[in-house]
Amino acid sequence: MALMFDRLAHNYAVDGYYRTDDETVKRCAYLLDTSSSHFSALDPCCGEGMALTDVVRQFEQPGSILTHGIEINRDRYLSASDRINQVVHSDLNEVSLPSRAYGLLWLNPPYGQIVTDKAGLGDDRGTDRLEKVFFRRTISTLQTEGIMVLIVPYYVLDREFSLMITKWFTDVQVFMAPEQKFKQCVVMGRKRANATSDMATAKRIEAIGSGELPPELPDYPSQDPYEIPIMRQEPTMRIVRLEPEQLALEVQRHNKATLWGGFDALFGGLSESSVPKPLRDLTQWHLALALAAGYVEGMVKSDDGRTLLIKGNTFKEKDERREMDEDGNLTITRLDRFVPVIRGIELTPGDNFGNLLTIR
Repeated sequence: MALMFDRLAHNYAVDGYYRTDDETVKRCAYLLDTSSSHFSALDPCCGEGMALTDVVRQFEQPGSILTHGIEINRDRYLSASDRINQVVHSDLNEVSLPSRAYGLLWLNPPYGQIVTDKAGLGDDRGTDRLEKVFFRRTISTLQTEGIMVLIVPYYVLDREFSLMITKWFTDVQVFMAPEQKFKQCVVMGRKRANATSDMATAKRIEAIGSGELPPELPDYPSQDPYEIPIMRQEPTMRIVRLEPEQLALEVQRHNKATLWGGFDALFGGLSESSVPKPLRDLTQWHLALALAAGYVEGMVKSDDGRTLLIKGNTFKEKDERREMDEDGNLTITRLDRFVPVIRGIELTPGDNFGNLLTIR
């Protein structure tokens, strides 16, 4: 018996990945100012890196463009590493992304609903679209005046998504993709300096989500293309959580900089004889501190030949004092008192061997 519909099962097997077709990529590039140079570009769902690489090839100086990508699938990550300047093998939520660092955001996110906890076993915050989650997570990476290319099914452009897009982007244009296997449209816009509202544009985009489809992407260069801003500083991506294999490589690479590398140098010279004796007998307070720090424990021998295995600890008691004034009012005062306690096991051969004792 099948547990999934065929389409859903295939989508699960490929991690929700479907590469942007070549014709859509080429026509998106027609809307960009290909004379732009010295900018950085991010594809947070880069797959094998072909889409972003094909876009960059359309520019007059592709060698001056810095490309970054994120890919969760290991095989596609390895392929993308040969095409994109820096790729991290991770889930998007486990990557620390720079703020306002990229001039171009190429966003073709996974499509579909987020799986929620229908059994009531955890935190169920309702349904949400993956397209919206990836949009919220990545728009902060764009510079002011940076360009977004968003490729999503047109029917996800509901009121909420339309308001989010127009809140953060101006000069918004929407076109249908030439390839309609997944009912895709392309949303392009320029990042605003400050969030604002544009209800007229939001309603126009929402209408597209309701079925009022826009024209298809033009198959010729635009007369008024989107100019991509230059890179102010080179952005850096960091993985927040490392896989065991990556952690092992990092520890090996930085071994000399870790504490383990200098352990012998730091602690090798210490011995019991090097520990200085106190200048005077310990007070109750000193004893309590030593017990709380774990310095009073282990095997000890007394002057009379007894051997004990001891463990020290400190606990808190309350001293209560009651006072009654001339009018008969009772005042109760409770003060904390720290009590040092040593518990031991008698290990001296004889009749008392194994007995437990408490020293207070």
